[in-house]
Amino acid sequence: MKDIKIKQIFHIVFAVAVTGLFLRMFVVDTFEVKGDSMAPAILKGDYVFIDKASHRFKRGDYIFNRQDIIVAKARRQSGQIIKRIIGLPGDRLEITNNGNGILIKKDRKDEGEPIKEDYISNPAVSIPVVGLGAIKLDPKEYYVLGDNRYFSVDSRELGPVDEWDIEGRVFLIFRPSSFSFKTP
Repeated sequence: MKDIKIKQIFHIVFAVAVTGLFLRMFVVDTFEVKGDSMAPAILKGDYVFIDKASHRFKRGDYIFNRQDIIVAKARRQSGQIIKRIIGLPGDRLEITNNGNGILIKKDRKDEGEPIKEDYISNPAVSIPVVGLGAIKLDPKEYYVLGDNRYFSVDSRELGPVDEWDIEGRVFLIFRPSSFSFKTP
């Protein structure tokens, strides 16, 4: 009788462990933010919850949207980065340091339309142009920037992020300092 209960407990623990591992690998993941590149939206020490599954089933022109916060592997850096999507596949982007911010252009001669960045307190302040200042994105490439542009290593230096290197979209932020949750 005692052996049967131990066996049942083992099966339950095993099933819970396998289910947890499956969920962590394919559905939801968490990650502690190590830097200040996404401040003030996401601070160092915050925990983010990543939806790893829904984009796999999404159909349409773009799997991710402009202004989504994502976690990805960068081409020229080991580890994960957390950034905001600014440029979508096929976009022609220009980063200016004359107060216009980031422009989306239809072609080389187009003046461009500035991106509205409500999440940045003063988007008209000049953005440091480091590395790539103008780019035409290939299909399946996304241009990502940190909200804290002066302290962010992002697509300006690392280049665009490939769609298959995006691990998922941030859907929830936990701030341990205030023990609060918020959505991006």
